[in-house]
Amino acid sequence: MQNKIGIDQSKCSACKICEIFCAAWNTGTANPKKAHIKVINRFPEPEIQFLDSCNLCAFLNVEIPICVKYCNRNALVLREES
Repeated sequence: MQNKIGIDQSKCSACKICEIFCAAWNTGTANPKKAHIKVINRFPEPEIQFLDSCNLCAFLNVEIPICVKYCNRNALVLREES
């Protein structure tokens, strides 16, 4: 089975905390431009995109990807897919 990040855009507030934590954990700097996830503030709901460079934090050896763990609105969830 393979994991995938599910997105509930109706819960996203476009706070971009997922971008900041992704960049901080993966590059050592809290620069959202270096994140593997992008939040685009669109009306009525933000758009969330994952770059091809996203590997679900596999090389960090964590069970839950950083963006999912720190999303304070639960807009991002980890799902198993077969």
